[in-house]
Amino acid sequence: MVTHDLDTLVALSDRIAVLADQRVIAAGNLNEICQFQHPFIASYFKSIRHKIEQQNSTEQTWKIAPMPS
Repeated sequence: MVTHDLDTLVALSDRIAVLADQRVIAAGNLNEICQFQHPFIASYFKSIRHKIEQQNSTEQTWKIAPMPS
């Protein structure tokens, strides 16, 4: 599938290949793509990267405390 719509990309894809500069510049899951250092990826995936960072920080702060004995 080829798409330029980020909502469709996130909803339907588990692996992504990013084409820029007339070649594939990155391939992997969404987290891997957002970690890749390239100006096109940084600008195109900016909103997704922000959501992932928020989700990761929330997951790390919400920890279940052990039940008292």
